[in-house]
Amino acid sequence: MSYARKRTTKQPRRSDVRAKKAKIDELSESEAESSQNAPLSISVEVVLTSPAPRGRRQTVVTESGEKFAIVKPIAEGTFGKVYHVTDKKKKAWAMKLSKNCDDVAFFHDHEKNITDRIGRENHKNLMPLCTFGKLETKVEDCAQWMILMPLLGPSVREVMKRAAESMTGVIHSFPVEDIFNIGKQLLEAIEVLDTLGIAHLDLKPENMLFNNPNLNVKLKKVDDNTYHTVVNDLHIKLGDYGSTGVFTKGKTHFSEVQTRCYRAPEIFLGLPYTHTTDIWSVGCILTELYTGKILFNGPKSEPNRPSEIAQFFMMMAVLNKKPSRDQIAKASRSQKYLDILDNKSWEDEIGPFPLLMDNIRKGDTNYNVEHLFCVINYFLSFDPNSRPAAYLARRHL
Repeated sequence: MSYARKRTTKQPRRSDVRAKKAKIDELSESEAESSQNAPLSISVEVVLTSPAPRGRRQTVVTESGEKFAIVKPIAEGTFGKVYHVTDKKKKAWAMKLSKNCDDVAFFHDHEKNITDRIGRENHKNLMPLCTFGKLETKVEDCAQWMILMPLLGPSVREVMKRAAESMTGVIHSFPVEDIFNIGKQLLEAIEVLDTLGIAHLDLKPENMLFNNPNLNVKLKKVDDNTYHTVVNDLHIKLGDYGSTGVFTKGKTHFSEVQTRCYRAPEIFLGLPYTHTTDIWSVGCILTELYTGKILFNGPKSEPNRPSEIAQFFMMMAVLNKKPSRDQIAKASRSQKYLDILDNKSWEDEIGPFPLLMDNIRKGDTNYNVEHLFCVINYFLSFDPNSRPAAYLARRHL
């Protein structure tokens, strides 16, 4: 099956463009906001940076004697925290500290080894080589193992969050061509990981960082209900390798991986992760960049309905797909999902859910939107063997 085709963009006549520009120039900002003929004249600057806390900054010292001042926390995950720090020359860095847990040394060593392997590839969409070490100074809730990285720009999630906070009550969407661009970069990064025998297994907007630390973001009006989130530099890097899996020849890989909203069906079912498990997450992310909402944000757990079960039903309902009999037969956790495969009462309890294609906005005249969602549907195949590998997936965008 192939969805690859040349995308087309309808080009306006030069006379129309000049006339439209002249009209926009004549409008005041308030007039432009109410004018449906000049929607692109409306732009809102998005503030990305939050002020650093006042007061004395904590200084941390590494085993080698280097000193860093903690400016502010910039990210937090399940197993670690990331801080904006500066060295004695006032150069800015990102310092990741592992959280205290029983196997902190094991998790740090795993991430260190993977990060080092990936950094040596020197790929534009992956994190460069980092410095690893231990701190002599204690930081609250953190172990002493640290990874020192270049300070990049905000995550895709942070940009989406700030855009939503800047203007509420409207849909925030990246332009379709920008979604294609970001998707290609993400798949390029996954393709490199594939060649190294590595699966990322935690793809989500939080782990996709804009490369530019001075990123500029604006909201541009599309219609009364929709604003495009427009950034001045789309270059992204894929980070956070703490949950990565390594493929070993002759070994079957089972693991409870991936954030639930981006988790592939095979992981829910207890089947091994594969080279296309990350492609499912890419499909979820591309949809989210268009809609501004998490695609599979399943209901919370209730006594008779665990959140994982509800999430799985939602995936089937939105995609109008089911796991194959072969998947069910091989799945170690199939029993708890069997009762929902033909149980229509679930839809009455937690649904109904719109189909995937229903996410295309009415009135969206971009010729490439339908193609984008056909590709997304392809990436969101329940059977991992039906999803394309990263190098093939990239050809469809």
